[in-house]
Amino acid sequence: CEPGLGTTIMYDLLYTGDPKVMLLTGCSPVSTTVAEAAKMWNLIVLSYGSSSPALSNTARFPTFFRTHPSQTLHNPTRVAFFKMFNWTRIHIIQQVEEVFKT
Repeated sequence: CEPGLGTTIMYDLLYTGDPKVMLLTGCSPVSTTVAEAAKMWNLIVLSYGSSSPALSNTARFPTFFRTHPSQTLHNPTRVAFFKMFNWTRIHIIQQVEEVFKT
């Protein structure tokens, strides 16, 4: 999950060997940087583990696809859980990364 390394590897792959049509990524930070650059070459980026809601922005990431659902799909479950226990005050602690931004 090192975006700089992922981008470096992508550029190395693009400029060496046979032409590429698809890149595979795993985590959201790498998928974000690779997918944002890959659109310039019209390359498909497929991720098996990225859950960042930001990656759902098809205008920003037009060639990005994933097999792992976005984190936003967990929200209805969280709300139902809170309602089940009649919780009215909920605090969320998160790390400030693009993964958690919408």
